[in-house]
Amino acid sequence: MGRVDLFVTDRCNQACVFCYLYSPEFRSKGGAFPMRDVTSALDAGRKRGYEEVYISGGEPTVCRDFARIVREARERGYLKVKVMTNGVRFADPEFAGSLADAGLTHVALSVHGPTPAVYAATHGRGADLGRVVKAVQNLKSLAPGLSLEVNAVTTAGNVDALPALGRWVEAMGLERLHVQLLVPNSRASAAHFPGHRRAAEAFLRLVDAWGRRLRLNCAFFPPCTLPGREDLCVEFDFTTSFFTNRPDMILSWQRSLLAAKRTVPACEGCPWWRSCRGFWLPED
Repeated sequence: MGRVDLFVTDRCNQACVFCYLYSPEFRSKGGAFPMRDVTSALDAGRKRGYEEVYISGGEPTVCRDFARIVREARERGYLKVKVMTNGVRFADPEFAGSLADAGLTHVALSVHGPTPAVYAATHGRGADLGRVVKAVQNLKSLAPGLSLEVNAVTTAGNVDALPALGRWVEAMGLERLHVQLLVPNSRASAAHFPGHRRAAEAFLRLVDAWGRRLRLNCAFFPPCTLPGREDLCVEFDFTTSFFTNRPDMILSWQRSLLAAKRTVPACEGCPWWRSCRGFWLPED
């Protein structure tokens, strides 16, 4: 893949209703993962010629070594250092500035609702959409060259708000929105799975409303549920070996994803089989 995937903590300052953090393969002892494993992965990645680092968790910004990890990645010559974050700590200008100084290049903000009510219902503990708005403002002013995008997981509670989320993203002055279908192998997933058809219909409404003004794509949607728009599906190869500081977690996650799939006769011979592998359970 040409990138290093770093898991830096299994702690979080929110409690999203669907989060895989509570799955067994993503639990560790003590919260933070050893810094020596992180730097070892960074060194090995550079020896392979990799130029990208992707940092996630848990919530990476609660890791006490977060800024150090960003800085060490940049000092080793990585050109792209991206973090997946709920963004709330970036509402603090000092914190946002420190990460800009460390060399952070890309931020993917997890925003699962475009209104305070939907956001709070999905993000749980400590959820305040206003802090994300402030975070965007800080990052745009303190790090004008930073790439900002929004990532949203589609659940039964926010699926109908997808078109409104497109409006929110544009209002924030952002251009990219990535929509991920809930993976039903994690916390409370059965209750929160929106159903393939309902999720696909909502995503297509988002595309119809904002496809010419925003850069949109999606993940974990079976491409056959988006006829004519399969090109918007990000391919996930279930056979890919990720280069990471926690290969055990990645392998366990891949196995659990496949275990949550079912197939139908139409899957046989499908050109998207390698990156799809069927439909998520539970069924619609």
